[in-house]
Amino acid sequence: MTTEAGANGSIPARTPAAGMLPIAVALLRLRACLKAAPPPTGRPRCAATVPAGASAAVSPPPPTPGPITTLGPLGESIGPDRPLRTTVSVSSLTCEKRRRIVNADTLSAAVAAVPREHYTDHPVHGSPPQTTAQAAIERDILRAAGEGDLTGRRILEIGTGTGYTGALLAELAGPGGTVMSVDIDARLVGRARRLHAGRNCPVRVVCGDGHDGVPDAAPFDVIIGWCAPTIVPGAWIKQVRPGGIISTPIYIAPVARAVGHLRATVTEEATLTALRLGGAAYVDMGHEVNTTLGTPLFYVDARAGESYLSVAWRGRDDDPDVALALLNAPAHVEDHPLGEEGPQRAAAWRDARAYLAARDHALGISSLTTWGSGAPGWIAGVGFSCGRHAAVLTDSGQLRADRKDSPALAELRDALTAWEGAGRPGSEQLAVMVSPGEGGWQVRVTLP
Repeated sequence: MTTEAGANGSIPARTPAAGMLPIAVALLRLRACLKAAPPPTGRPRCAATVPAGASAAVSPPPPTPGPITTLGPLGESIGPDRPLRTTVSVSSLTCEKRRRIVNADTLSAAVAAVPREHYTDHPVHGSPPQTTAQAAIERDILRAAGEGDLTGRRILEIGTGTGYTGALLAELAGPGGTVMSVDIDARLVGRARRLHAGRNCPVRVVCGDGHDGVPDAAPFDVIIGWCAPTIVPGAWIKQVRPGGIISTPIYIAPVARAVGHLRATVTEEATLTALRLGGAAYVDMGHEVNTTLGTPLFYVDARAGESYLSVAWRGRDDDPDVALALLNAPAHVEDHPLGEEGPQRAAAWRDARAYLAARDHALGISSLTTWGSGAPGWIAGVGFSCGRHAAVLTDSGQLRADRKDSPALAELRDALTAWEGAGRPGSEQLAVMVSPGEGGWQVRVTLP
């Protein structure tokens, strides 16, 4: 007697003894097989390991064939065999968790395999004018990789710098991958080529404007940037295959130094999706060599010596030079603690900057302002201003304003109170918007 539905859609009736016995026997046989199965040999699934000093990422082997399993959209099991399929679902989640761990371990192996001092403090080729902190490098490589890995990928690096990051990417890409690196500074390009050659590192370095990418070598699986453009260049989107990744520092507001980090997936329609925003602090990516790393290249509306002011209200009748003078010689200064000295305070200030930018965008105020003191202190500030009033929160933990009862200071205090009340959210907790514009895609942070 068949158990399939008959022509009329009904299932023939069975007695409990006749219907349940085959199922019970099958379950007993399955349980016996599971108990008798020998332990797996070799490497467990999804538990790939990387020996110390390994030069390439190790991808987890594919799962062994097994029973066909139907899973719902959230990974839940569907159908009458729920216990067995629930086990498969949990195993899948465990494998995914291990894959993320392997990705971090692979990065650690790459760091161990590439001597940083070879690129940053070479006995013959010396040191470059600026280097990126190790923690920031590792954080942003992990951001680019996401929940996958970079093994076998075609990678375009924007901003060669010392050459160290390109060497790490080559280790992660492995023999089956390729790394192309572009920098606008011919001196850095030549230096990196010599350093790579000294280690037989297969990174190809070219000199050019990073905004243009490297069209002759496209398409790429990943573009990873180490300097901040004002928009995501359209050339990058054209040079990344559909489903590929762009991971880069990016301007998140129309004022100097308002930079975050964006990871996005390129679609078939050459748009950006799966947006992830994070914090970052990188130099600007210009169309010419940046010889003044302490001064921003974009959105500078007023200068006085090495100090500068940048305002979102540019184009109005108010004079940004007046606001700059008010902040350079403030009539009112008060402490506003951000945290302990060092990285904690710097991170809190960047979070405040992102929140103020998001609030200014969401409310349509357009009074967002950034300020820099220049040498010798190189103090940075973010806040609000107009041509007659100005107030900023500095990265040293102070409020500077044109006077104690300044309307700009009152606005800044209100915004900081809201930021504190929300738990001090940073870029990761805020919303991100992208829109097409001239030459690429504009990125803006806003309130959730």
